[in-house]
Amino acid sequence: MVKLISAYTLSECLDAAYEQIAACEQLGQKNLVFCEDRLTLVAERALMRRIGGTILTEITTFSRFLKTDEKVLSREGSVMAVSEIMLEKQSKGELKCFTSASGSLAGAKCIYEQLAQFAASELSPKEL
Repeated sequence: MVKLISAYTLSECLDAAYEQIAACEQLGQKNLVFCEDRLTLVAERALMRRIGGTILTEITTFSRFLKTDEKVLSREGSVMAVSEIMLEKQSKGELKCFTSASGSLAGAKCIYEQLAQFAASELSPKEL
């Protein structure tokens, strides 16, 4: 079950989260708490002060939770990869637009941003 807690202050949020976590811990249910990277230590300390040691609750960030052993390109790395593909296609005469060598990095940034928007929109090749 997913529960979202809406609070105006950090202390309000920690109080509400503690109540929920304590109730789940009494039932022996596991908890996974997501928060901003800068708040994980604060949340862990607040939880430990109130509950003590626990193995049922984990506090993490989305990026740590989704981290895999696979190498993922950063935005800059992705733009560089797109730029390399564009330069390769230009040299073979296969690229019909974005053909100026001086604009290849700028073009690569534009193309990368467009691809990211398509991916976020979950558009299929047919829809495109």
